Amino acid sequence: RKSDVEMVDEVIENILKQKQGK
Repeated sequence: RKSDVEMVDEVIENILKQKQGK
C-alpha cells in the first residue's frame, strides 16, 4: 500500500517542520 507510506512521509515532514518552529 503506497498510500500508507505516503501518509507516513507527510507526518514525518510535519514533525520536522514543527521542530524548526515554522
